[in-house]
Amino acid sequence: MNKETIILDERIFKKIKAMGKKKRFAILWLTQNKELTVTDLSKALVLAYTKCTTYVSELHKLGLVSKRKEGRQVFVKSKVLFKQNEIVLT
Repeated sequence: MNKETIILDERIFKKIKAMGKKKRFAILWLTQNKELTVTDLSKALVLAYTKCTTYVSELHKLGLVSKRKEGRQVFVKSKVLFKQNEIVLT
């Protein structure tokens, strides 16, 4: 009987955990096809600006979103694409 060794990367679990939270998932969903500002996201999600900034920073550290600053605005774009039966990290 052969035993197969599976090496699990802790980062994968952190990414899945982050996507499992409703507001963080919503950020990924809303920004998968367009860039939105943190201000727009906080309004759309009825979320305090500071909390939204925290979520965006967490997603950015995990490599799930890209961020860019233009003046005082921070723009967010998902690196995750949700398709019918799959999730693709770009």
